[in-house]
Amino acid sequence: MTGSRLPIIVFAHGFGNSSEGYAPLANFWAARGFVVLQPTFLDSRMYALNPNDPRTPLIWRFRVDDVKRVLDHLDFIEASVPGLEGRVDHCE
Repeated sequence: MTGSRLPIIVFAHGFGNSSEGYAPLANFWAARGFVVLQPTFLDSRMYALNPNDPRTPLIWRFRVDDVKRVLDHLDFIEASVPGLEGRVDHCE
């Protein structure tokens, strides 16, 4: 991994597949200098949320909040990846 001021892609891959299913796409972007973040949302199949869960009708709002949380904690995420700290573009 080389470069600085690396741009970010927050890839909300949706309900249909796991983040691992999109590995070729994430790897493609990463190989071209992007930092690819793939949050796992509450309605991910891996969590097996009951369809009768009262949060289900508004689940998209949780996704928006989750993406905001990811971006708000970008410093922490950046510091947790070896070799990435200080290299991400934080411009707004």
